[in-house]
Amino acid sequence: MEILSFKPIVGENFANVEFDHLSDFSKIIHEDDKDVDGQKGGTKNGEKVQNGNSSRINVRALAWKLRFAKSADDVEEVLKEKGEFPLQVYSTIIRGFGKDKNVDSTMALFEWLKRKRNETGSSIQLNLFIYNNVLGALRHAENFDSVKEVLNDMEIEGVHPNVVTYNTLMGVYIEQGQEVNALKLFEEMPLKGFTLSPSSYSTVLSAYRRMEDGFRALAFFVDIRNKYQKGEIGKDDNEDWDYEFKKLENFTIRICYHVTRLWLVRNANLRFEVLRLLKEIDKAGVRLGCEEHERLVWACTREEHYIVAKELYTRIREMDTHISLSVCNHVIWVMGKAKKWWAALEIYEDLLDKGPKPNNISYELIVSHFNVLLSAARKKGIWRWGVRLLNKMVEKGLKPGSREWNSVLVACSKASETSSAIEIFKRMVENGEKTHDNLVRGLA
Repeated sequence: MEILSFKPIVGENFANVEFDHLSDFSKIIHEDDKDVDGQKGGTKNGEKVQNGNSSRINVRALAWKLRFAKSADDVEEVLKEKGEFPLQVYSTIIRGFGKDKNVDSTMALFEWLKRKRNETGSSIQLNLFIYNNVLGALRHAENFDSVKEVLNDMEIEGVHPNVVTYNTLMGVYIEQGQEVNALKLFEEMPLKGFTLSPSSYSTVLSAYRRMEDGFRALAFFVDIRNKYQKGEIGKDDNEDWDYEFKKLENFTIRICYHVTRLWLVRNANLRFEVLRLLKEIDKAGVRLGCEEHERLVWACTREEHYIVAKELYTRIREMDTHISLSVCNHVIWVMGKAKKWWAALEIYEDLLDKGPKPNNISYELIVSHFNVLLSAARKKGIWRWGVRLLNKMVEKGLKPGSREWNSVLVACSKASETSSAIEIFKRMVENGEKTHDNLVRGLA
């Protein structure tokens, strides 16, 4: 952040601000270092400066002086000796104030312009660009109380709205949680003869995002794509529609990811809605990337999420791309939490066969799952199942510990399988477990 140096602004000193550097506010003035005629030129205290035969205005410096204005009188104090500027200057300043969420200065300048409009001999007449920028500023600042006032003034002055006005009002409705009203405005626009812009479509997608309706967002994008491919939209030469269409597609993908994640972290069991949305994404021909899939895996934390976690894991594998080991371990954990131990073993087998190479966490997770199964075999005396589990562990490179061996020995004891218990004991010794207490307990 740049360091500022300016005199305190009070009373008559308001119009005499001095500064060494521009604040972060200056970065959002669209003219950047250019003056209103698009050229570089000298300036002095925000006034017009002659350079040859050209008169230029430093819009950034002028905006800086107006940033603390609270009323039309404050604006007059700054501008009274500077004459009238082109409307583009005021429009740019208002747009900058809006992005800085400076409502007071926005409305002060707007009221000053209205005052000037009514003065005899003034050339200032508010046009649609001024009104649109004021509305845009109020939207950015989330100050919706003054929107109706601006619209009423437009109507009184006979200034008719355009597609930009409607897009802004749609955004205002969305910010207020009135997405349905925003969608109604969108439907009205073609009926009033407006040509929809990329921003119009993007705003509708924003409404669906706020409504957490991934299905309608996806269907809306598919409809846009069909119309674009048929040449029904995208005829405006002022827009790079190839670029804008790609932005709409990416925005749709982000919405689908956002909605899916919200469904997963909610307390409600929405796993089937998640799976259905994933299928609709496939049908629409758009796909979430590997990174989005992995983030969704991390959002799977409850037992009922196992089916979603497995689906997401399978999709990542099908992408033929690198998959994070931590994500694989998390899927193994989710499967275990849902008592889907064999599904967890399949993930572990994938790590052995396809990579990435399992680590200690992978090992500990899968062994803990085997322990659950072996404990069940011990309690129920299902000794053959216990033996198969031990064999499966060894087959997958997992070394059974004394706990695992003891579980099978107890199972053999409950089934009165003495010879099998002795055979298991021999294998224990071969694998480094040499205590005879295990055999005694197994035969007890």
